[in-house]
Amino acid sequence: MSLQGSKERQSLVPVTVKQLLNADNSDDVLKVDGAELFTIKIVVTIDSMEEHATNHTYQVSDSTGAIECKKWIEKDNNNRTEKQAQCRPNTLVRICGCLREYEGRRHVLVYDMTPITDWNEMTHHFLGMLVFF
Repeated sequence: MSLQGSKERQSLVPVTVKQLLNADNSDDVLKVDGAELFTIKIVVTIDSMEEHATNHTYQVSDSTGAIECKKWIEKDNNNRTEKQAQCRPNTLVRICGCLREYEGRRHVLVYDMTPITDWNEMTHHFLGMLVFF
């Protein structure tokens, strides 16, 4: 693999929910517009959430569709941070994670979830999509 291919593989790719749901799954590699997905970033609204002992499951959506996101809880960190506490239903958030497929259903494995407090974040997200693709 070339150095360029290695950099692309490790890129944080800004996408929409529709792009995630329509991602090509040929050769067991998820791709959007020919680019392999490794770490993705979506800007979405939390529609609902379920808190479990081991994880939090979120139903999120943007103007293009809806998808499930799952954030696993570290067993040493039982206290929710202030940032996590702000991620409630009807909140606009930025999610960084990776797209997974299990039993034919796609979901996002969440690495980080941050509430959006500045509308420039939306502009930055969509401009990033233009640059990447």
